[in-house]
Amino acid sequence: MKQKITDYLDEIYGGTFTATHLQKLVTRLESAKRLITQRRKKHWDESDVVLITYADQFHSNDLKPLPTFNQFYHQWLQSIFSHVHLLPFYPWSSDDGFSVIDYHQVASEAGEWQDIQQLGECSHLMFDFVCNHMSAKSEWFKNYLQQHPGFEDFFIAVDPQTDLSAVTRPRALPLLTPFQMRDHSTRHL
Repeated sequence: MKQKITDYLDEIYGGTFTATHLQKLVTRLESAKRLITQRRKKHWDESDVVLITYADQFHSNDLKPLPTFNQFYHQWLQSIFSHVHLLPFYPWSSDDGFSVIDYHQVASEAGEWQDIQQLGECSHLMFDFVCNHMSAKSEWFKNYLQQHPGFEDFFIAVDPQTDLSAVTRPRALPLLTPFQMRDHSTRHL
């Protein structure tokens, strides 16, 4: 398994992902696995019921959406659902939360990490990591545009002359967007 992960990371990051990085990643994964398996049964089964919701779907006059959802969940849903799948709750700039600016934050208008932790005390949680695209306002993207070392392969530039007619997506906007790099070249992402 470790070799398979190494192969994937080598393909994605090339020589920039070192053995030290791998060991840190494996240590974190093993630690997370222990914490997760201590709290839940080994596998899903037919008795599990999952609620999928956006973090900002529940509103009240005096609370942000996540604490409002927590109250509603505790009162009405906890006995029905064993799992809650929260769609992106990170700060975002577009695409209904799927254009993530910062994966380490909870969108301030939705709530805070304490609200997520509270929900996790009474339900198994799942989150969308959304690693396949992120906001042009994120620090990673800014570092890419500035051509900082280590960020050159984080985004995929495509020649605008490439035939992309086979790509299907539920958006009316163009597939590629031009961005100016620090060296004044233009890349289409």
